[in-house]
Amino acid sequence: MTTIELHGVTVHLGEPIQIMESIGHGWFPALAQFPTGELLLTYSLAPDTNENQFDLSGYQVSADGGHSWTPRYDILPEHQPMIYVPQADGALFAIPAYLYALTPGDQHNFCGAAIRFEQAGRRVIFEPQGVRLLDWPWPVATQPNPYRPNLHRVNLCFDGDALTVEGRLLATLYGSNQTYHGKGSDPLYSVVVATSDDGGRTWRYLATVAGPEIAPSTGPRGHGPGEPSLVQLSNGDLMCVMRMGGGADFPLRRSYSSDGGRSWSTPDPLPALSVEPSLKRLQNGVLALSTGRPGIFLWLSSDARAAAWQSIDVLAHHNRWAPNPGYQISAAQTTAYTEIVEVAPNRLLLAYDRTPFGWQPTPADSGERNRIFLLPIEIESRIGGQILAV
Repeated sequence: MTTIELHGVTVHLGEPIQIMESIGHGWFPALAQFPTGELLLTYSLAPDTNENQFDLSGYQVSADGGHSWTPRYDILPEHQPMIYVPQADGALFAIPAYLYALTPGDQHNFCGAAIRFEQAGRRVIFEPQGVRLLDWPWPVATQPNPYRPNLHRVNLCFDGDALTVEGRLLATLYGSNQTYHGKGSDPLYSVVVATSDDGGRTWRYLATVAGPEIAPSTGPRGHGPGEPSLVQLSNGDLMCVMRMGGGADFPLRRSYSSDGGRSWSTPDPLPALSVEPSLKRLQNGVLALSTGRPGIFLWLSSDARAAAWQSIDVLAHHNRWAPNPGYQISAAQTTAYTEIVEVAPNRLLLAYDRTPFGWQPTPADSGERNRIFLLPIEIESRIGGQILAV
């Protein structure tokens, strides 16, 4: 274990745990915890393109805190789910990333696959149109796919987190009213919030967190706000962090809501870079944020509004542990898509990937392997020299 002393915070980093290895693709990990304690890891097995002939994801389950895992089950016929809602019966209800026109040509009503992981993943129920997003206030265009002409996927997807606020679910999405290949007056992304009164099956628009207007006016513009992550602060306010692009030119942006998500502050930049942030507020009040590209970093803030942040280089820790070059990860050998889950008070698991050929599939005869790891993390918060929690 490695111990790192930061201002007001002590961090203990454990040894990385390998969950899987593969050829081809095995990347973009997502991590969730069942109400009964087991862990669920999903990841994509398909190329990262909107022109795929098919989408396929695998999943694995751990019943011992991430130390051992079931075999990989390649049964998820979509991009892996992006938001998980714990259920009173111990199941996980998964809200999809991808959405489709409810009927061909409909640009205001959408549907997507609902997946229930029951009995700690031993039973999976797939409902192709089990999630609906209805009465969208502006038209959303479809994304053309020449290899799947009957696919009416729209340029809007769930991503981030679902929180219970004022007795109903709030969840974040991002997208544009233009196709990726089209031209229009507003091609950049927006981050929005939708609400559900039926546990996540039916959603409607609530508010826009940020739109294309916050993209840089000069230099690299990126794609506008996307890939959000949402958390509720200790005073009840909401805080949303968002991707703006990919790479060192694109720090995350952050916005607050003090009225249950109905209105949002003007976003401000964070020091963290740059893709798919995963944000959690720990039981001791520390805010933990994982993100990267370049690299992978864990960012921590011990003040209630997350005004100041400190960082830990996760790849540097990983490479000090790596038993041989086949386990080492350079900044170009990871998607930098991460997920953190608080598995016990102030104890985190951080999931991340190794992609030895970058965005290209790993050949079977290369000797290299894609790998997905978990990093155990314990965080102590001190105020006035007193340790609040371990």
